[in-house]
Amino acid sequence: MPISKRPQNEALFNDGVLTVCEVVKNRITRTKIDRLRYGEKTVGFNRFFGAKAADINVDRVLRLPRHPELSQDDILIVDGFQYRIVLLQRRDTSPLSYDATIERQIPPKVDEREASL
Repeated sequence: MPISKRPQNEALFNDGVLTVCEVVKNRITRTKIDRLRYGEKTVGFNRFFGAKAADINVDRVLRLPRHPELSQDDILIVDGFQYRIVLLQRRDTSPLSYDATIERQIPPKVDEREASL
């Protein structure tokens, strides 16, 4: 009888909070998720140099709780800086989560969220 894989128990997402924003035509148009908690992960050797070979700068890897509105096309705002999601991987952990490989958005997208108020 095969041994079943049990989902890992994850520590709480206790490294900080971020904002998930929707991007339309290179502009941030609205906040999709405000104050989403995250956990910081280590950027591994293979992930870092594999991304470098593809001309991508991996700045951070964040563990995020699964959320139905989260998309790879979104911009994450962490500590006042904009990051684009390079890769969003589903993790079968407990609770269900994503690993988001992100790179700093340079130049930053134009933020039109305040203008619409």
